[in-house]
Amino acid sequence: MKKISVSACILLIVVIASIFQSCGEKHAKQTNPITTYHITDYINQDTLLYLNDFASDIKYIKLETNDSCYLGGIVQLDFCADNLFILDDQLIISRFDDQGHYLNSIGHIGSGPGEFKKPYSFALLPKEQLIVVYDIAQLKSIVYSFDGKYQNEFRVSSFPIRIAALGDSLIAAVIPFPEIASNDFCAISIYSISGDSVGSVINRKSELQSRDYDRNTPIEGRIQLQQKPNGLFFWEMGLDTMYAISNEGKVFYNYIVSNSRSESVTASKGIGDEGIWYGRIIDSKRYIFVSPCIVNSKIRHLVIDKHTGRGYNYMVYNDMSQSMQLKIGLENNIDGGWPINPVKATSEGKFYTTFFGHELKALLNTGFFSKQVVNNTSKRNELDSLLSVSGVLDNPIIMIITEK
Repeated sequence: MKKISVSACILLIVVIASIFQSCGEKHAKQTNPITTYHITDYINQDTLLYLNDFASDIKYIKLETNDSCYLGGIVQLDFCADNLFILDDQLIISRFDDQGHYLNSIGHIGSGPGEFKKPYSFALLPKEQLIVVYDIAQLKSIVYSFDGKYQNEFRVSSFPIRIAALGDSLIAAVIPFPEIASNDFCAISIYSISGDSVGSVINRKSELQSRDYDRNTPIEGRIQLQQKPNGLFFWEMGLDTMYAISNEGKVFYNYIVSNSRSESVTASKGIGDEGIWYGRIIDSKRYIFVSPCIVNSKIRHLVIDKHTGRGYNYMVYNDMSQSMQLKIGLENNIDGGWPINPVKATSEGKFYTTFFGHELKALLNTGFFSKQVVNNTSKRNELDSLLSVSGVLDNPIIMIITEK
C-alpha cells in the first residue's frame, strides 16, 4: 500500500467525516412517500412459482477440492473482480477464481498481528484489491491483500456483529445492541481501512422508545446487512423499516415490511400481533423475499414484486426426499436441478445457494426431480456433465442465479 503523510491522512479523514451525517443526523429528505408492504395481504395467496419466473440464468461453480481447501459449512460467500471468497465454519477463508480453482487462503488462527481467533464476517474492496476480516473474538478488523498478505489491523468499538464495504475504501460495522453499547444509539459505525472512525448513521433512539412491545428488552440483534452496488441494505429484526445507505453516506427509508396495518415507520406491532413473525429479508432490484415468515405457527415464504406490488406465498416442499438440505425452494424448471430458496445474495445482486454434487446426482432421476420440467436442455446437459465428475468427498457446488 502507498505511504500517505500524516497531514494528508488527517485531511482525508476530515473530508470523509464531513460526508457522513453525525449520529444525531436526520435521514436524507425524501419527496416520495415510503412504500409499505403488508404481510397480511400476501400470506394466504399461495401460488406455484418457478425459478424462471424471476431468473434469467443459472451458473454453476464446482469448487476445487484438495488438502488446502476442504470446506466446511459456508458462513459467507462473495465475489469480487473474478475472485470468489468463502468463509466457512472451520474458521478458514479461501479464495477461488470464478471457475472454482483454488488460489490461496486468507489469514490463519492465532492472537498475534495478522491472526484471528474467530473470523465472523468480511468485506471486499475491489478498487484496492483488499479484504477486511472482522474477528469477533478479538474485536478487530484485519486487512489483507487478495493474495493473503497482511496489511494492517485496527480495533472496532461497541461490539459490532458484522461488517461490509461502503464504497471503495470504507468499512461499515453494524452494532446489534445500540442501547447498551457506547455508540450513542447508532446502528452503524463507519471506519476507514486504517481504522479511523469517520462517522455513524441510523440513530435508533426514537425507534427504541416507540416500539410497541416490551421496551425493557434489547432489540433482538439479528441483522440483515446486504451489500449492493450503490451502497448497503440494512434491516434489524423487530423493526419493520428497511434502510438504504448510499456510498456517499446518505441514509434513506427504503420501504416498510409490516405485519399489520399500522403506518408506523419505526416499529412493527410485535410477534404477538396477528401471530406473525419474520426473521430474514433479502432485497433485489425487483423482489423482496421474506423467509421464513411464521404465521399462527405455520411457516410461509413470501416473495413481493416491487414493480407491481403483488406478493405471494411461494410453494414449500415437505416430501421431496430425506435430504437435510432439500427443505424448501422454488421449482427449478430451467434445468430441472436444485430448487432455490433465495435467502442470500452477493454484492453484485445475484442469488446463490450451495449443494453437494453427489447428492443431487443420486436424486436427479428419482421422485420429485424426475417430474420437474426442463426448459433449457443445454443447461441440463451442462448440469449432467458437472454431476458426472462429482464425488462424495468433493466441496459443494455454488449455484448462482441472475435475476431477470
